[in-house]
Amino acid sequence: MNQFTRVLSIMLMIAFVFSSCNNDDEGPAPIVDDGEGPLFVVASTLLTSTAATTFINTTTSLERGTNLSISDSSTIVLDFQGEVLEGLEENVFFTSSRDAPEITKWRVTENGIVQEDVVSFLNFGLTFTFNTNKVVSETRAYYLDLFASRLIVWNPSTMETVGEIPFGLGPEDGRIPVYPIFLVTPDNSKLVLSVSWINPVDWSNGGRVGVIEIDLATEEVTFFEETRTKHIVNINETPSGEIYYGPYDSWAGVRVLGEEFGSGSILLKALPGTGQPDPDFSLDLSALTGGRPAGNYFQVSEDRAFMKVFYEEEAGEFDGNVFDYIFGEKYKWWTWEVGSETATEVPDQPFVNSGIQNYFVDGRRFISTTNNDFTTSILTELSPTGEFVPTVTVIGLLAGVAQVR
Repeated sequence: MNQFTRVLSIMLMIAFVFSSCNNDDEGPAPIVDDGEGPLFVVASTLLTSTAATTFINTTTSLERGTNLSISDSSTIVLDFQGEVLEGLEENVFFTSSRDAPEITKWRVTENGIVQEDVVSFLNFGLTFTFNTNKVVSETRAYYLDLFASRLIVWNPSTMETVGEIPFGLGPEDGRIPVYPIFLVTPDNSKLVLSVSWINPVDWSNGGRVGVIEIDLATEEVTFFEETRTKHIVNINETPSGEIYYGPYDSWAGVRVLGEEFGSGSILLKALPGTGQPDPDFSLDLSALTGGRPAGNYFQVSEDRAFMKVFYEEEAGEFDGNVFDYIFGEKYKWWTWEVGSETATEVPDQPFVNSGIQNYFVDGRRFISTTNNDFTTSILTELSPTGEFVPTVTVIGLLAGVAQVR
């Protein structure tokens, strides 16, 4: 597809999406950056059968009714699929690339968004990058290489690579280690990753499960094996800095097929200031949902949490295909007043697919909800009041949110 045809296709899609809106609704007033208040960067990706285009906007608001237009003159357009990565320096953010083994540094200025520098991971054998990245100081950042069981260390100031930290973990008995989510402890002293060895063919468990903790001062790697659950995937940090471990919704749901599948609905919590699971804390989320499997636990305040629940009756009869059985619109969100005996289904919501894009920004937890043809997405807050609050609307698939000021 040549550049003219590509731009024309994108602009026609924009016209279609916005023409479907009510003409009498003028929408929210334009957001003006005064250079002093909070500032956020929001990215979205529009996918076609032959190409991907990523759009990057700035906004001073993550509140209800914020509509970001990709036709704005300040919008940055990337000719590939990328994700926004948060930095620590004011007005700075980074992007990954599915087309190249590199991370790009950007700066928001009074004249718009400006590209500053690029760091390449080509020498480490990579051909592209994901959003598996954490910046922990002005001179240290870590990229999680999902396929080589290691962290690549790089300097966000000089945009140079520093080295790598291998985990020393590989396949075991035909099962592969999976490191889906990682985070840094609130004091920036330790990096924490979940790891589970899974059978990629039939979803059976039986492999080891645990948490990897990396001391960022010494780069010492510690593995905490866990026996109370068969799978740790979802790591959730609360606004107060607590770290919880739990299953994905699908790995909780697939347990209905038997003990050899999935993980159950067990929630664990880390000891303060460390990644080590607390031996005295374990909660079966299904005990809060009337026995329904639950995962994707997000605690959004001291007394409010959300979880995603599997409805077995929506899955139908199992025909031997685990993926067809567990995926699809068979889940609903529930909310829980922390400490109470039961959780409750969030009212007036349709069944949704498994999996979740989520973002922890400015002390708030957001998820992405996308329409059926993937032309628009809404950044939706999981509110401490137990409600879904739609905030920012973008074209295409949400591809990251970062606070830069």
